[in-house]
Amino acid sequence: MRVLFSQNMIYLPTFVGASKSNRILLEALAARGHECEAVVIACRGDERHTAFYEEMKQRGIEVVIRPDYDTFDFHDVRVVATTSTQSLVNIFRDEIDRFRPDCVIIGEDPGYRLLDIAQMRCSDRVVFLARTTLTLPFGPGSNKRDADATRKLGQTAHIVAVSEYVKNYIREYGNINSVVLPICLNGPGPFPNLGKYGDGFVTLINPCAYKGLSILVGLARMLPKVEFAAIPTWGTTKEDRAVLEGIPNIRILSPSDDIETILSVTQLLLVPSLWAEAKANVITESLLRGVPVLASDVGGNAEAMLGQDFLLPVEEITNYSNNFDEHSLPIATIPDQDLEPWRQALLATLSSPEVYYRMSQSGQAAATAANLHNTIAPLERLLANIC
Repeated sequence: MRVLFSQNMIYLPTFVGASKSNRILLEALAARGHECEAVVIACRGDERHTAFYEEMKQRGIEVVIRPDYDTFDFHDVRVVATTSTQSLVNIFRDEIDRFRPDCVIIGEDPGYRLLDIAQMRCSDRVVFLARTTLTLPFGPGSNKRDADATRKLGQTAHIVAVSEYVKNYIREYGNINSVVLPICLNGPGPFPNLGKYGDGFVTLINPCAYKGLSILVGLARMLPKVEFAAIPTWGTTKEDRAVLEGIPNIRILSPSDDIETILSVTQLLLVPSLWAEAKANVITESLLRGVPVLASDVGGNAEAMLGQDFLLPVEEITNYSNNFDEHSLPIATIPDQDLEPWRQALLATLSSPEVYYRMSQSGQAAATAANLHNTIAPLERLLANIC
């Protein structure tokens, strides 16, 4: 099959879970012998574009520079990368005509412009990956209701949801059917057990309002003897970073798209998301490697936790303003949180090696068993059926 993929997000390097999962998905299809191409954003702004070239050089990836876009090959996927949404839309339209794909996969597409183009040119051969409730055009988890975008989604050949939660959400609020397939691939393993009692940080990746920054900050202030780590990525603002820098027992670490680099210095992972989390794959990544997780009971996180301790209550975000932060993300109203369940769960895990290693071993066993069914085959069959 000739598979064309597009998303309005950075493809490589990326610290966004959805984009990373999309990249791994394409690489899995390419490894099965399919011809795959991705039309994506490289980065935004001249300074960041310079950093992009330096990153590619360090990874040994040869970039062909053209006036409106760059191209490179990575793990048998041809990548066409540009620096603005408008050029992304134009190049995607041209690549459909040039590449003549058997099917088109749309990833993160907040304005639904990519989906619109794909439907006009490929109609019944378009698959939309639903990974984020925030960018869906309906329901309480959306920051922008859009009837026209809802209509476009309803006309898509297939919508693949990342979790049963997202599938039910799309059905309830959009009156649209979708199917749940494995679209967060973690590889076949085996995975090292990186759990280590008494050694490492209590870590939060992407400390920002959406991801529960207020819970991290509250816990760090309540427990000054516990060493926390914060890894700023796509949602962390300058104001967020200033708050983190003002708390002595929070260490700010550099991001990495290799999760084992992060988990190797992590004793316990915090996933205190306050928005309608579709299904945080970082939970699965951590459990697979024996690092216990404290996660918020929102959205699809319960599915990711596989019945493991601890799934904890939070007051979920229900309101987004019409204003945007420095990352062009809608500013949310953050409800007050009850930190006591989090404090008790954290201390229960960190104060007992028996509790810690029970969680480590149980979590890894459950995630390893679930991962046996987490392959590219179901999506490959779906794509073959619409070609």
